[in-house]
Amino acid sequence: MIFECYGFEMLIPERTIVSTPVHEYTHPEFENQITLMGMIHIAQESYYRSVQEMIAGHEAGGAIVHYEGVKDVRPSTADIPEAHIEKADRLKAVMSSIYGWFENSGLSLQTEVLEYSEDWENHDSTLIELAGRMSNLSSRRLSRFIGFYDHLFEDMKPEQQQKLVLKFAQAMERGLSKDRQMGWASRLLLGNLKGPILDYRNDIALAALDEASAADPESDFVLVWGAGHLRGLGKGLVKRGYQKVDEDKVQAIDTALL
Repeated sequence: MIFECYGFEMLIPERTIVSTPVHEYTHPEFENQITLMGMIHIAQESYYRSVQEMIAGHEAGGAIVHYEGVKDVRPSTADIPEAHIEKADRLKAVMSSIYGWFENSGLSLQTEVLEYSEDWENHDSTLIELAGRMSNLSSRRLSRFIGFYDHLFEDMKPEQQQKLVLKFAQAMERGLSKDRQMGWASRLLLGNLKGPILDYRNDIALAALDEASAADPESDFVLVWGAGHLRGLGKGLVKRGYQKVDEDKVQAIDTALL
């Protein structure tokens, strides 16, 4: 299927299936298990139901659940540089736009479908901390890129919007199939933010895991993080003596069902 948008022609597949990875690690000494659930944050509702069942199965066996979730917690604005506030607001606007694109195409937000138990532990950065780690150039570039697509969407008919979103879904499928950060779209958006953003957040997750493991080295864990984090988290586990023993996939999007 060829889709033309403002003079650009894009090949839209008749059907795209996006699946996310699930990696299992064990430690040869303590024989505990760590499950990395590589999430996509906007998908079909059935996907989150499947993930919920998988997590519940691990919890029934005694596993502790840690999950990502950037917290929009801000101290008094007097304590925050104005530039950081501006960048944090840009980040919120960017994510709101991206979520809106996908929701308008019949997909659901992870935070609206996945049921977060009170026993689950959130270990992540705050929005202000991330903003402080971004350069002004990166922040503006990201905002302008999203603004460009917002403008495109405003002038499109609903069926055209869906086709463009399917193009993003195709890019994500290609990226995930290679175990990379969500294909070309993510690489373009992240730019030089991998170290200060992606790796920084991975380090927070791994530090929380270290602290919990020190208290009970034989505990099992489930880490519910975006699929783009799995490579970094996996490397961190290997450095800690863990070995990958299994991997699977969960279907997140089937465009034939939209």
